[in-house]
Amino acid sequence: MSEKNEIALTKIQQYQVKVIQEITETLKKSDCEVSPYGQKCMTNAIAGVVSYLKSNGKSFEDINLDLFRINIQNIGLLELNYASIPAELYVDVHGDVLTLKPQGAGNEKLTRKYGVNVLDLSQPWLVREGDEFTLPSFDGEKVNPPKWVMKSLDKKVIAIVYMLTKKDGTKEWLIAGREEVASNLIAQIRQNALYKFYKKDENGKYIYDKNGKKIIDTDAREEFYDSLNDRTLEDLLSDKSLREYISPSYLSGGSKEQMIIRKMKNNALKNYPREYDNAFVRDAVVDMFEEKDTTVIEKPEEVVDVEVKESAPKDFKVNEDGEIVKETKTQKEEVKVEQSKPVEERKIEVVPKEEIPQSPQSPEPPHEKSTYHEEDEDESDDEEENDSMEDFGF
Repeated sequence: MSEKNEIALTKIQQYQVKVIQEITETLKKSDCEVSPYGQKCMTNAIAGVVSYLKSNGKSFEDINLDLFRINIQNIGLLELNYASIPAELYVDVHGDVLTLKPQGAGNEKLTRKYGVNVLDLSQPWLVREGDEFTLPSFDGEKVNPPKWVMKSLDKKVIAIVYMLTKKDGTKEWLIAGREEVASNLIAQIRQNALYKFYKKDENGKYIYDKNGKKIIDTDAREEFYDSLNDRTLEDLLSDKSLREYISPSYLSGGSKEQMIIRKMKNNALKNYPREYDNAFVRDAVVDMFEEKDTTVIEKPEEVVDVEVKESAPKDFKVNEDGEIVKETKTQKEEVKVEQSKPVEERKIEVVPKEEIPQSPQSPEPPHEKSTYHEEDEDESDDEEENDSMEDFGF
């Protein structure tokens, strides 16, 4: 590895250590600890995002770092591993908001870990068109399990079925159908189309109310929303006028079916009751769950779902070119990051300006403030916490 690549790798590792240390220290002050495995998950997530950004010609300057750091905190609390096989997380991009969200094995993991009285959760049945499938039937307290006879391996999946075994030995069947994904798709379209209904003046500029928020044409918006109701999944996906609001993963022939299967798995599991260790963990699940993403983008230039590569190693680092590399003992010894001293909550120690030039902060319009902003913080704290990857040479 060249000296240039070694320096770049060290800077990535420095950023990983710095962010993880800040998150763990802040949570510790609230009597909430991130486990060593949770910290490993955060490390893998940051490294994986660096690789993703590099491979798409982007950098950390192109994403909202405040929301990204909250997402990394959630990953640590839930112990979801970006580098696991099968994948527990996928990359979701809306404008400048990049998040890692639970999918497939990730949601299965959350159900096994936090599901009420869960002893075991089976691998899902993928019921396809033409298969013989009978839904479970009920006779008082007696439950007759579903029956499934496979007839093909290549037709469309029309249902996902999980068998959940409880600690008392009873079975529960968690089932989701293909057409339920239409509701997920409508939610995405509504979210990404909201920018379309901001009122503009005769010069094409947005009109704001006295509080600095854009004014929405509610009549036009509701008319558009009503037009989406009672439409089938295939009808929505084939409507060319809606494609600018839909993730390309739904539209690409190579990923469309996998995307629909992933949504069906999530739908089958998401409503099973769960008990969390604390409010931090519960909020992490709420924040990460896809149906709770209320981000509004100005222009739907990029609405992307990206599958994690199944060949990714369990624990990895990323070099300057965004390539995943295994960490050697020598590399570990080269990385020595000074640990921050304990500081007050939300106060983050930064590298002195005379050592590393700071990039100017772009003012945030008053109507687009993050929903995670805490009003009782002063501006100086925000400036300290908004670390740019430029601080580490990116």
